[in-house]
Order: sequence, then C-alpha cells, then structure tokens
Amino acid sequence: MSELPPEIGTLTNLQSLWLDNTNLSELPPEIGTLTNLQSLHLNNTNLSALPPEIGNLNSLQTLHLYNTSLSELPPEIGTLTNLQSLWLDNTSLSVLPPEIGALTNLQILTLNDNQFRQIPLTIFKLPNLNTFTFEGNPMFNTWNESDLEVISNDLGYIDIQRFYDYAFHERQFTLLSIFVFVGFGGFLWGALRLWSRLIDFHRILKIN
Repeated sequence: MSELPPEIGTLTNLQSLWLDNTNLSELPPEIGTLTNLQSLHLNNTNLSALPPEIGNLNSLQTLHLYNTSLSELPPEIGTLTNLQSLWLDNTSLSVLPPEIGALTNLQILTLNDNQFRQIPLTIFKLPNLNTFTFEGNPMFNTWNESDLEVISNDLGYIDIQRFYDYAFHERQFTLLSIFVFVGFGGFLWGALRLWSRLIDFHRILKIN
C-alpha cells in the first residue's frame, strides 16, 4: 500500500490506526477529520512529510514515526496538546519546530539516530516530559553562552522540574531523568546546577 484513499476521512469514530511496514509515502488531507483518533502508527514507511491537517487530531495521544524518511515536522504539530508519546527515531530530522514546546502533556520523546547536532532546546518547554532519548545523533562540539542564555529564557519563572543525568557512550548521551525543582528558588538552584553540568560536559567533549 502506497497511499490511503480519501475515504479514510469518513471513519470519524476511529480511535487507532496502524499502518506500519507499508510503502505509504504520504497521508491525505482527509486524515484531519479523524478527530477521535488516539493512536497513529506509521513506522517503517516511506513518509517524508506530514500534512498540516495532522494538527486537527486533537484526541491523539500516541504518534509513532520511526524508521521513516521524515525530514521535518509541520508547525501544526503543536496543536496536538493531548499527545503523550512521540517516537521519531531513525528519520532524516535535524531540527524540531518551536511549536513542539506547546505539547504540554508530552511524556515520551525519542529522537535516536537522526541528524541532530545539538539538543533541541525546544524540549525545555515540555513540563511533563519524563523520557527523552537522543542517541545516535551527530554530537555537537560545544555549548556556548548564547545556548545557555536561550535555555534560561525558555525555563523562565515556571515551576521547572528539571535536572539531568547524562550517560556517556562514544560521545553520545541520553537524558535519563528529570526531577522536580519547584518555584523561583528551585529555578535558581537548578539553573546553577544546569550551568555546572553543561560546562563539565563541554570539558569532557574537548578532552575526548
């Protein structure tokens, strides 16, 4: 199967759609009428893009797109505010749209084996994220002061809940866990710890 018929849009009560391991290369705009869809699986397909209408799937909780030819996400992805799990391993992605930061219910984000050269700073806007994987990407060479300033601006004065443990393996790492720092006092302490960790990380990269 290389395409879906437009009639897919008539299945307005559909809650789960699995299209893994097909030759699917695009989704019809009618996919946007499936407003009760909660789970969409498109792994191991030939998809290179998502239609803007994907943003109409406001009940969607799980979106799996690993092992595809996806090179970008549409900004409409940010309207999927009920999304809890987003799997984007082994694609052609190198950046995330800033609208990803609007996915406030997102808990799982996987970005392994893509083309990212640095951590997408957008993830710092995801308050409920508890699992983030980033292995197999071209490792960035340095973090500079402007990167840290962007992070600080992104965190702002919200109840952040951020702290990281880095697991190093061949200059790749995974963000293993995010813990809780509440309020402005927690923000200041967390920001200092973040600064310290990133400086240490930079030194390790220079040594290796």
